[in-house]
Amino acid sequence: MIKEIAERDVFTTLSLYCPTDEFEPFDKNQIWYELRKIQGKCSDGVMKKEFMMFSEGSTFPLLDQEFYGGVKEVRPAPKRVVEYEIAFPVGMRSRNG
Repeated sequence: MIKEIAERDVFTTLSLYCPTDEFEPFDKNQIWYELRKIQGKCSDGVMKKEFMMFSEGSTFPLLDQEFYGGVKEVRPAPKRVVEYEIAFPVGMRSRNG
């Protein structure tokens, strides 16, 4: 179990993360990140759609919401494939906080 501090104002993601609507309200002065291009093949050899995600260890302002990110379709039906782009956030205190 990771013990978080009470006075947190940012989070670091321990997983790949792609924000949805929550990106707009982020204070852009409190974002530290590395982008990673994601693309791969399905088990039948068909290429999935390419997209960008924030790498593990990227840091963002903490918002009052239950989760960050979402699920993106990378291959349409009939053999639909999705990628989970949900952050595994750990709250922290920024230098400014």
